[in-house]
Amino acid sequence: MYAVHAVAHRSDEIRTILIHPGERLLPELSATLSRYAQRQLARRHVEVMLHTKVAAVGEGSAEITPPDGDTYRLPTRLVVWAAGVAPSPVIGTLDVKRSHHAGVVVKFCCDVVGHRGVWALGDCAGVGDVACHL
Repeated sequence: MYAVHAVAHRSDEIRTILIHPGERLLPELSATLSRYAQRQLARRHVEVMLHTKVAAVGEGSAEITPPDGDTYRLPTRLVVWAAGVAPSPVIGTLDVKRSHHAGVVVKFCCDVVGHRGVWALGDCAGVGDVACHL
C-alpha cells in the first residue's frame, strides 16, 4: 500500500492519496471492515485509488499505473511508502499452512493453525480465521 501526498503551490491545498494495488483495502480483514476503513478515510478527505500501482517515485513526482494500464505522473512533495514485505525465507522451511502472501496462517490472536502454543506475527503472519481460542 502506498500513500502519496500531492501538494499544490498553496500550503492550504494538501491532497492525500492512498494507492493500493488490490481490489480493496486491508484484504487480510473482512470485506465489511475493509469498507468501513475506506469510508473513514473518505471522511478524512483521503482519496483511495484501488487497482493502482506505483511504478516509480522521483523528485517531485510519482508515476502511477491505474487499471487502464497507462502510466501517469502525479506531482508530489512527499511520498510515504507503507507497503508490506515478504516473510523471511526461513518461514518457507517450516511445516505450517501458508497464506496467499506466503505467511504463516494464524488465527485472529496470532496462534498458528495446527500448532498449539505457537504464534506468529508481523510480515511472517497471514491472519485467517477470526476466531480466537486461548
